[in-house]
Amino acid sequence: MSVGQILRDARLAKNLTIADVTAAIRIRESLVLNLEDDSFEACGGEVYGRGHQRTYAKFLNLEIDDQIF
Repeated sequence: MSVGQILRDARLAKNLTIADVTAAIRIRESLVLNLEDDSFEACGGEVYGRGHQRTYAKFLNLEIDDQIF
């Protein structure tokens, strides 16, 4: 399972919408969707995408740093 899938599954398990996430972590809706799809082009590249994934994971109280590389 990819990091994006883990984030999406955790968000859905907490009954959070994309709008809930964007309001909490201040990342555009389109970027959150890209993060859940493991697509980093719109995030400014892989380095920025991974950083945004860490922020998203922290918001969801997930410990997935070992899966983000």
